[in-house]
Amino acid sequence: VLPRPLFEWLASSELGSAQEVATADAALALLRETRSKAEVARKARIALLSEERTSGPLMCKLAGHRACGELDDTVASLDARLAGLILRFGALLEAERSAVTRHLRLEARLCAGERRHQSFAQRLGIFSLHLEHETGGSVCVKRLPATHPQFQRCKRAATENVKKGYFSSSSSSSSSSS
Repeated sequence: VLPRPLFEWLASSELGSAQEVATADAALALLRETRSKAEVARKARIALLSEERTSGPLMCKLAGHRACGELDDTVASLDARLAGLILRFGALLEAERSAVTRHLRLEARLCAGERRHQSFAQRLGIFSLHLEHETGGSVCVKRLPATHPQFQRCKRAATENVKKGYFSSSSSSSSSSS
């Protein structure tokens, strides 16, 4: 493929003299020779790069043995840095895993406590319905707010009338009853 101006000049019917034709032929031959040499150089460069890629680092071949040693040192230091970063990342993952495990255990304990509370509330609700039914509505269990006077009277009565040691462990109460 010739450059467009050269192609138009060669293709024009106005080629006057034999000298112009000879000049055009010489330019065309020079162009073909240049393209041929460029193709050979390109193939040689591709072969050289392929050989360099398979035989070792290109920098070592270009800069000489001293640069190759420096490159090896740099690669070794980068490998050591990478290994250190990998170990730190692994340690962070382990720490995160243990933190997540602790958090999951805490959530499991909280859920178990909530299930016990809900079970107790359900049993208390069923007892309240049963008690109300058996007494014909004369006794009913209701939740009172902490500020309600009846709640405060019941709380005071319960705390004043509890026997000493009632809530302590069974081993201390069995020794005090002997």
